[in-house]
Amino acid sequence: MRTAQPDKRTRLIETATKLAYGRGFRETSLADIAEAARVPVGNVYYYFKTKEELAEAVVERRLGSFAQPARGGTA
Repeated sequence: MRTAQPDKRTRLIETATKLAYGRGFRETSLADIAEAARVPVGNVYYYFKTKEELAEAVVERRLGSFAQPARGGTA
């Protein structure tokens, strides 16, 4: 049985986050992100019209992770 994989948009955001952390966002191309996420580069433009739009999604995801309370901790 196959395990569920994140959808393409989520994979693109997660991959962009990792690559940008390692190389810097300016030095990371959409083609680099698509290749690492195993998504055809044309599909990147289906989810994000520009590189800046993808960057906004990365920032929103990171901010969302800070807003969630820690598990097992006290509030």
